[in-house]
Amino acid sequence: MSRAEPPEQERYIADTFCTRAAGRVRGRLAQIADNDDERILAIARIASRRGEYGYALFED
Repeated sequence: MSRAEPPEQERYIADTFCTRAAGRVRGRLAQIADNDDERILAIARIASRRGEYGYALFED
């Protein structure tokens, strides 16, 4: 026979889960707004011109 947990415990668990999940979502959304796509694109273009990344990437 299983006994039901008091509603306070269930609420505490749900609140903790939701708070942590919301924090993860905020973090992921911040990554979208604060990204380095332009820098990565620039590096990819340089590498494409050179045919490789190499160590002297920014000496061109």
